Amino acid sequence: MKKFTMLLSIVLVLMLTLSLAACGAEKAVEDKPAAKPESTEGFKEIEVSDESGYPKAADLPKHKIGVLYWGYTDLLGSQIKKNLDYLGKEFNCEMVYADGGMAIEGYVTATENLIQNGAEGIISIFALPGMIEACEKAGVYLVQGLNETSDEDTLTLMKNSKYFVGMFTENDYECGYTMVEDLYNKGCRNITYMSPTPGMAANHDNRVRGIEDALKDYPDMQLLSNYRGEAQVEALQNFAAVYPEMDGLIVTGGTQGGTESIYQTIQSEGLSGKVKFATIDIGEGTAERLESGDLAWIAGGQYPTTGIAFSALYNALVGTPVIEDCTKTVYRPFMSIQSPEEFEQYIKYVDGDIPPYTGDEVKALIKKFNPDASLDLYEQYGKAYGIQDVVERHKDLF
Repeated sequence: MKKFTMLLSIVLVLMLTLSLAACGAEKAVEDKPAAKPESTEGFKEIEVSDESGYPKAADLPKHKIGVLYWGYTDLLGSQIKKNLDYLGKEFNCEMVYADGGMAIEGYVTATENLIQNGAEGIISIFALPGMIEACEKAGVYLVQGLNETSDEDTLTLMKNSKYFVGMFTENDYECGYTMVEDLYNKGCRNITYMSPTPGMAANHDNRVRGIEDALKDYPDMQLLSNYRGEAQVEALQNFAAVYPEMDGLIVTGGTQGGTESIYQTIQSEGLSGKVKFATIDIGEGTAERLESGDLAWIAGGQYPTTGIAFSALYNALVGTPVIEDCTKTVYRPFMSIQSPEEFEQYIKYVDGDIPPYTGDEVKALIKKFNPDASLDLYEQYGKAYGIQDVVERHKDLF
């Protein structure tokens, strides 16, 4: 098995800084970040059903919730904001947004600023020791969404905290495994993969674990090379030059425009029609690449997970916590898309006018509103989640 590394430390630092484009930890994001028009418009409000028995927003007490993510201008970030804005209206919560970037200091400082700004709870993609300690000291609830923590010392802090709520993320290991499996089933036998620097994000590391384990189960599939870092365009150019036999490529994520740059490189390096591409994070160009066949498999639809995390945070705020062990991650599946037809359904039912979970469907997770709300119900939501699940639940709303 050949291995290839690229010693580009200076370039990596510069590219990481530019690609994440953090706006400063203290700075709240504007109400309408620059993003795709269809993603910045608010979701359609669904009137609370009298049959549901759930309270209307006007009848609920006001709460202020902080949101801490690395940016809101790419498709995923704008979807997260759009969904949480919608839930803020449904639950009478004021949402305050902050950017953390990728520097630890940024997230800790942003957490402290959100607390000073009156946040009663915080939803964050990271849960760092300094953040947990700041929330504990201030009596502010903290929940981690779209990521998980594996560091033992941090998990101990979480377990001992009265204010850490829990972790909610997609099953990244399973997704990594599935990408290999799908490429194998489509005839690929000589593949490469790319992922961010090890240790930068647990979700990407877990996807890589899934990839590596799947390769063990398919011994006639060869891993030509892999790359862990931020200079992925250069890495792919190198793959194209060194491995003409390459017929499959996996990239473990493509936020901040990363997926589109890979599409462009596939085209410019003459890999179109030769290499099947599997990745995570739907963005610009997804429809065209599915149509052309360059994109064999893509996963997305993860932004509702921050809404599920919000519900757990809200449960804690109103005194009805449902997560007993905050160190055990609650996993949810990605939505996988393999055809233009599935992508059309995604655009209508996931990225359309109505979110994958309506206000009533999220209120069903609040124990104060629904005595049957429990960890089991959270897990039921996760197991069912997929395009067909959303279509079935919402077909009468369109």
